[in-house]
Amino acid sequence: MQQQVVRQWVAAAGAVLAMAAGVSAGAQKATPAEVAEKMSGTWKLNRELSPSLAGPARGGGGGGGQTPSTAADLPPDVLAAQAAMRDLQQLAETVTIKAAPDSISVADPRGERTYAIDGKSSKLTIAGAPIEVKTKWDKAAVRQEFSSPSTRLVRSWEVDEQNHLVIKSKIESMTMNSKEVKAVYDRQ
Repeated sequence: MQQQVVRQWVAAAGAVLAMAAGVSAGAQKATPAEVAEKMSGTWKLNRELSPSLAGPARGGGGGGGQTPSTAADLPPDVLAAQAAMRDLQQLAETVTIKAAPDSISVADPRGERTYAIDGKSSKLTIAGAPIEVKTKWDKAAVRQEFSSPSTRLVRSWEVDEQNHLVIKSKIESMTMNSKEVKAVYDRQ
């Protein structure tokens, strides 16, 4: 009987600790407004903390079989979509972010782009090509998916515990999937 009481007490204590941990973790969850506030500002690339940017240029082809042998063999719309995805992959040395719970604006030397954070697909034109973009909150990060007919760029933006802006990017297509590239920025 005494063993049964001890087991019940241990089970009850475990349940109380689990609930307390859940409340504690829940209390630490930042709202989109809080995350947007932390994300807003001007950021400069920290190359020391961004080792995956030091390698060869990202992108690339792949394939085989009956694929065109040169870019001249590709239709103009495919070339434009490839140029658009290359443009989107580029990460600037300095970015300025204006974030809110329902939108994010990113300015760099190429200009400024604003995206609604609503999880809905919208169209934009980049390098003469139509690109679909979907932007949404994913916990404490802003997640974006840029899509052309043959390629998808998945990018997330978040502020880590050391107050760095961390941008993670990955290319997915029918012929290749890139490794995730991580860029770390310091607040200016």
